[in-house]
Amino acid sequence: MEQATSAPWRRAFIEAAAAFVLAGIVLALAYALLFFRVHPEFRAFAGHDVETVTIPGNRFRPVAAGRAYARDGSMVIDAFAGGGAVVALNARFLAEDYPFIKLDIDGLTSWANAAIYWRRAAEPDVIYQLPLNRSGDGVTQVAMPKGSEKYRGEIIELAVGFIADATGHDNGGQRLRVKGVELRPFSSGRVIEQLLADWLNPPVLQAYSNNVVIGSHPHSLLRPNGIVMLLMIVGLAGLGAAVHLLKVPAGTGQQRQLLRAALCLCLYGWGCGEVLRWQWRLSEGEVILERYAGRPLAEQIKNAPLRCGRDRDCVSDLLPYL
Repeated sequence: MEQATSAPWRRAFIEAAAAFVLAGIVLALAYALLFFRVHPEFRAFAGHDVETVTIPGNRFRPVAAGRAYARDGSMVIDAFAGGGAVVALNARFLAEDYPFIKLDIDGLTSWANAAIYWRRAAEPDVIYQLPLNRSGDGVTQVAMPKGSEKYRGEIIELAVGFIADATGHDNGGQRLRVKGVELRPFSSGRVIEQLLADWLNPPVLQAYSNNVVIGSHPHSLLRPNGIVMLLMIVGLAGLGAAVHLLKVPAGTGQQRQLLRAALCLCLYGWGCGEVLRWQWRLSEGEVILERYAGRPLAEQIKNAPLRCGRDRDCVSDLLPYL
């Protein structure tokens, strides 16, 4: 009896998985065909016959840093100056040739944020910047057209900057190593890499008063929540089409089976969203443990950007109220 009861649900999960996979294939093909309609900012960057350019980190020069030096082909930063450190690179290239930039960095902690800066030949006195998204102790590839309409024309200088967070810990005293930078031309592989980087490396510890993980960063190509919803909608539409094409009579066992498959499809969508979210929460949990676990209350306050993000000693003011 139990086997007979569970068999329709096993079949429903299999059917829902097939619908989910087919929906993913349909959406992937639609995205590939309509890419420049979805992301018109990339049109000027496609079709350029150039190769990836790799520049070693020792080509960078310190602009603002407490202590920075070249070693083993990298630029090493041992100390910040005034809450930050910047190293710059003189490099002339056409922005439209390289929509993707990947900085190879080791040693970045949650105590600091990173950003990429550039100057254009048309405006040599103006510096533009774009925040970099964290990936472990480094940063992800960044899609420059998505982040800034000012990434155009001839670029005459690139720089990477590290800024201490509001608690002023200067990367927690850890050494930073800028190992190099890659200027990457447009390709479908780079787009896929950007999508994976956006979804698997979320911004963590946003200093909210409750545990909120906002998901992909503001300059991501696509938001995962929207894609999961589209997968469920397309999958459900496919199941509905199956009901119509097969002319399933109302109230029959076959119709109930399709309803089970629809429910399982929704569970698959929910599961995908939760898998991503829990990966983000685990990353945030590691940061929380580093800042607060086993530390005295006064030190916990100092380590909290929300409570102590000020250029003064806030512990004496806050402790009586905690």
